[in-house]
Amino acid sequence: MLRFCLNAEKFNFSYLGERKTKDPARNFALLIQDAIQFSPHAARNRGAESIRVDREQVFAYPSKNAFHEEVVWILWQMKKAE
Repeated sequence: MLRFCLNAEKFNFSYLGERKTKDPARNFALLIQDAIQFSPHAARNRGAESIRVDREQVFAYPSKNAFHEEVVWILWQMKKAE
């Protein structure tokens, strides 16, 4: 299973073209929405699901560790279901 991590402040969002804004959080939300649209079978964590539902109200993890723990749990659940 692949998982990715990126720093929105340093990420090159130029693929967004005219949709690109000066706000890295907004650009990140657009990136996640595109990933969800073009990868409908990809697993989503609470953060991604939050952006799918409402890109203006992003779910915030209490810590980076909480985010990583959720990702590990999702991957474990997916492996268990095989």
